[in-house]
Amino acid sequence: MKTKPNRDTAMTLMGTLTELVGHWWQGDRVRVSPAQGRLLRLQPPCILRIGDRVYEVIDRRVGNVPEGAFVAYGCDDGVEHCELRVFPVGLTAQPRVLIRTSNGEVGIEAGDILVFG
Repeated sequence: MKTKPNRDTAMTLMGTLTELVGHWWQGDRVRVSPAQGRLLRLQPPCILRIGDRVYEVIDRRVGNVPEGAFVAYGCDDGVEHCELRVFPVGLTAQPRVLIRTSNGEVGIEAGDILVFG
C-alpha cells in the first residue's frame, strides 16, 4: 500500500530546509583567495622563514579583536618565542600580518614569509 506524503510533513521539511539555509547564509565565514589563504591554513608543526630568522610554528589559535578576526601562530626560533597574527582582508589585498616579539609588534608583508612543510 502506497502512502501519500502528508502536507504537514512536507511543510515541516521545507521549514527545516529554509532554517538550515538561513543559518548557513548568515554564518560568519572568512572568504579569501587560495593564495592569500596560505598563511591562514598553516598547521603546526611547520617552518617559517621571516627575514633572516627561521621559526617553528608550535601552536595555532583563532581570535577576534575590534580590528577583526585573525589567526595567531605561536612561533619559536630557539632563542625567543613570538606570535604571528594574520588578519584576512578580502579578495584583492594581501592579508595584514603582525609579528609580536619581546621587542614589540611589527607589520610585515605576507610575501616576505616563506613556508616550509
